[in-house]
Amino acid sequence: MRRSFGLWLIALFTVSIFAPLAILSAALAAYFNRMFVSETESMFANTLSSVSQHITTYAGDLSRMSMTPYFHADMMENLLEINSGRYFTNPNSATRVNRNYHVAFSQQLAGTS
Repeated sequence: MRRSFGLWLIALFTVSIFAPLAILSAALAAYFNRMFVSETESMFANTLSSVSQHITTYAGDLSRMSMTPYFHADMMENLLEINSGRYFTNPNSATRVNRNYHVAFSQQLAGTS
């Protein structure tokens, strides 16, 4: 049986519409997938770098703050007072030590001591 010319035109029209549409859909999907993966890798690398810098800064600050009482007698005196036990039994002593420690620590952080 012979196909009619109209059926042949309908088939050609369908193929000419859906073939480029399928190719374009696949190409755009691949393009956006590649862009998404690239952006994700970039964001992950930046986040990892930021976390690494924050950890390094925190470790440096922790090291400086843990060494501070050994170089500043007033801070060491306050820490010894807290450790002696009088800090917890005498409210006046606790208030004085808290104030002195806060002032000394603030000065140390500001770099004025």
